[in-house]
Amino acid sequence: MENIFYSNSNKIGNNYESTLRAYVGKNSDYFINQFKNIESSNKANYSWIWFIGGLWLLYRKMYSYFILSLIPIVNIFIYINLIFNSNKIYYKSICKKIEKDGLTSKDIANQEIELAKAKKHGGTSYVGIIVFLVITVLITIILYVSIFSMFSTLYYFNNIDSLDDKCSNINDESSFIANSIVSSIEYWIGDNAVTQDSYNFILNNKELFPTDIYDESKISKIISNMNDNGYYIVLDKNINPHKDSFVNTAGEIVQIEEFEIDGELKTYIILCDYEDYVWEVIYNGQVDYYKNDHVQVFGLPICKNSYENISGSTTNSIVLLGAIVTDQDI
Repeated sequence: MENIFYSNSNKIGNNYESTLRAYVGKNSDYFINQFKNIESSNKANYSWIWFIGGLWLLYRKMYSYFILSLIPIVNIFIYINLIFNSNKIYYKSICKKIEKDGLTSKDIANQEIELAKAKKHGGTSYVGIIVFLVITVLITIILYVSIFSMFSTLYYFNNIDSLDDKCSNINDESSFIANSIVSSIEYWIGDNAVTQDSYNFILNNKELFPTDIYDESKISKIISNMNDNGYYIVLDKNINPHKDSFVNTAGEIVQIEEFEIDGELKTYIILCDYEDYVWEVIYNGQVDYYKNDHVQVFGLPICKNSYENISGSTTNSIVLLGAIVTDQDI
C-alpha cells in the first residue's frame, strides 16, 4: 500500500510532493505522475473519467465544477474539457485548496494539524455521491409522478365530456322509465299520488316493473324485499312506512283496462281480495287476464285512494304499482 504522507523534498510546481499526496489521497501515485507531466509539458493525458464526470467531480470534492456541470449548455463544455483535461482540472483544484489553507511551498509530512486540513479539504468522499444519487432518485420520482398526473388529468378532461354524455344518457333513460311509470299512476289516481320516496324506489328498481315470473333473479329480489306486515288493514292505517317494500295480495279482477302512456300500453286493474278489500293496481305493461279472473299481485304500495263506485257510494282502496300479476304460485 502506498504511503501518501511520507516526507519528500521533491517539489512539483510550487508544492511539495508530500503535500500534494496528502491532498490527493487515494491513487496518489497515478495523479503525482500526471501532475509531473503537466508541470513539465503542460499536457494532460486523455481520460475516460468524463464517462462518470459528475460523480467523479463529487468523489474528488470539486463541488464548484460539479455545480457548473448541472447547468445546461455549460455542462457540454465541462464534459468536453474533462475528456482532455480532467487531470489538469484536478491539479489546479488541488493547488487552490493548498493555497487557501496557506500550505503552498510547505512540506506537511508528519504535521498532524496540516494533514488533518488536507484530509478535510482534499482526498475523496462518497457522501456527495450518495446525496446526489438520493436527490436524483427523488427528483426522478417527483417528475414521473408529476408527468403521470399531468397526462392523467389531460386524459380525464379529454374524456370527461363523453363520460358525462354516457352518464347523462343512462340517467335520462332511467328517469324516462320512472317518469313514465309515475305518469301511469297519476293518470288514474291523480297528481301528487307518488311521493319522492316512492319515486326514488321506482327509479332505483325500475327493472322490476314489470317482472317476468320466469326471471328468477328479479323474483328473488322482490321476495327478499317483501313486507311481512303488508296487510290491507295495516296499510290502510298508515301506508307511509311501507313505501319501500313489496306486498302481496290475491283476489278477483272486478275491472281491467288497458291505456297508453308515452306510446306504451299499460294496464289498470281493480282487484277485490278474499276479505273484500279493494286494491287498485297500475301495471307497466299488458297482462293476459280478464274480468272475473283470479290472480295474485306483487306490488309496491303507492298511496291510499277512494273513488265513487257504480252504486254511487265511495270505495276505499290501496294503490299498488304492480311488479307481478299472475295466476301461478310463486
